[in-house]
Amino acid sequence: MAEGVIVTTSTEGLQPLGSAAQRSYELVSDAVARRFGTDYGALFAEPVAAEHGDRIDWHGPVHTVPLADLGGTDQATLKARLGEMTVAIRAEAARLRDSDSADDQRLGEALDNALEIPGTDMIYAAPVGPGWAPVLVHWAWLRDDARAVRGVLSAMVPRPAAPAPEVAEQRESRFPWAWLLWLGWILLALMIAAILYLLIAPCGVKGGRLIFCPTDPQAIESALSEGRVAADEVAALEREIALVDRQCHPTVPVLPATPVPDAPQDETNADPSNRDVVEQAIEERGAKRGDLNFALAWPTLDDIDLYVTCPNGVTVSYQNRTGCGGVYDLDANVVEAEAINDPVENIVFEAAEPGIYTVRAHLRSERTAGEKQVNLHVLRRDGPSSSYAGKVGGTVTEWTTNISISR
Repeated sequence: MAEGVIVTTSTEGLQPLGSAAQRSYELVSDAVARRFGTDYGALFAEPVAAEHGDRIDWHGPVHTVPLADLGGTDQATLKARLGEMTVAIRAEAARLRDSDSADDQRLGEALDNALEIPGTDMIYAAPVGPGWAPVLVHWAWLRDDARAVRGVLSAMVPRPAAPAPEVAEQRESRFPWAWLLWLGWILLALMIAAILYLLIAPCGVKGGRLIFCPTDPQAIESALSEGRVAADEVAALEREIALVDRQCHPTVPVLPATPVPDAPQDETNADPSNRDVVEQAIEERGAKRGDLNFALAWPTLDDIDLYVTCPNGVTVSYQNRTGCGGVYDLDANVVEAEAINDPVENIVFEAAEPGIYTVRAHLRSERTAGEKQVNLHVLRRDGPSSSYAGKVGGTVTEWTTNISISR
């Protein structure tokens, strides 16, 4: 399925949930897809931070439309489907949180957070066959104010129908029991009358007739004053409790993304001599050379994935192996037992479009300790090639750079 930018949203007035690692698109979508299938994995749009970090491009299937643009029947069907998916994912999240494994507990929290969105305007619909599939943008974020509401998607969960009241079987009254029923009503009336008498006798009844017992006005005013003082004290306590409650919730800062250059780049500290080795490895391992190649190499057994976003917004990766003229034709270290120490991943363009290409190296599976240097080689058939270097590892799971390509 072709992918592109669904919508661009702003982080102003919003706060993220959980850590950056827990909001990883690959972590959430892969975990859901492995457990429930690819249609569940496609529920979450892929976020790509804008240059200054205050806006996010959400990538997903093309021709995706807001939920509000659907007709009534299609909206109801999509909401029902979204409710089913929410129930299944929340149940899996609860199971993971109850696990003894710390990794499972963190994943359970990440899945729970992923089902939180600022509002229903973040629900989109992607065409699938004759119907529509739900797609969420700005997931794992909430509004940064006191009115922020969790559980927006819980409203989509269908409620079980209330059981119909049982109709008691009507039985014909029999004469021997009728007088007991009447006796019961008479005794009840006498008891109510006795209670009322005891309640009003000290003041309201005198000499067998109802009278009015006046109350001292000063006593009434004193009681009202005490009530107002008590109400003010309660209000003050409520304000103090609200302030303490807000102080108990930590404020999660929204940090801007590290800006990446948008102009042609000079070569950095990547070892240029490795370029010949990488070119040879590409050909020996069955990959192709084209007008433009993006080759990612690293010297460890870790699984690191290559992503290239074209100038038109389409991303080529192991999840979407063809797009905008590019082909993802070499994957490495996917299976740990088959991992090698000189892996290379390759995306080839037979005819490259000019413009800015965003290249990402994502640490999918960390198998060795410490930082890992990744080397990006930009190979041109009819032009100068160049190399760039970055580092991933530990809490840093991605390295991103922009490459300017001209004809």
